[in-house]
Amino acid sequence: MRVLLTGATGFLGVTLMERVPETITAIGASHSREADLRWDITDPVSVTSTISSVRPDAIVHCAAMSLIGACTRDPEQAFAINADGAGYVATAAAAAGARLIALSTDNVFDGTKGMYVEDDERSPINAYGRSKAAGEDLILAAHPAALIVRTSAMIGRNRSDRYPFSSYVLDHDPAEPLELFADEIRSFV
Repeated sequence: MRVLLTGATGFLGVTLMERVPETITAIGASHSREADLRWDITDPVSVTSTISSVRPDAIVHCAAMSLIGACTRDPEQAFAINADGAGYVATAAAAAGARLIALSTDNVFDGTKGMYVEDDERSPINAYGRSKAAGEDLILAAHPAALIVRTSAMIGRNRSDRYPFSSYVLDHDPAEPLELFADEIRSFV
């Protein structure tokens, strides 16, 4: 089985690429030179040609602009990557006959209800959540059989030093108070 993993150099993508079973041929795509394939997820031609050339049986779509602060500062770029880019991946996956698993976020909800189920009404309160909700809509419009997986905040050690938050939390002295966010509501459950 051939699997294309988008966002292969990101926090989740790196971890998934390290754990691919030997029975699967995984090809990683990213905007970074460190990936098997370099592409621009905001360019529909780049996405379509990459997926056409790889001919994957399945695509695991992890690519995202996921830092809430960055999405707040540049919502246009967040939508270009998280919404439009996701739509391009879904359209190309459907055209190629590839199964699609797309990662989304619990930030599509406002957090007031708690214990959400997949068909609860979405009500994002930040640019990241809004861009991912729009991406979900585009994915399902282009590839109705796609599976969307909504994750909550992910922390953990990673090979990359681009994710200092995890190291900051994990290396913190538990005897000392830990101040994390002043303007974000996150679930680590």
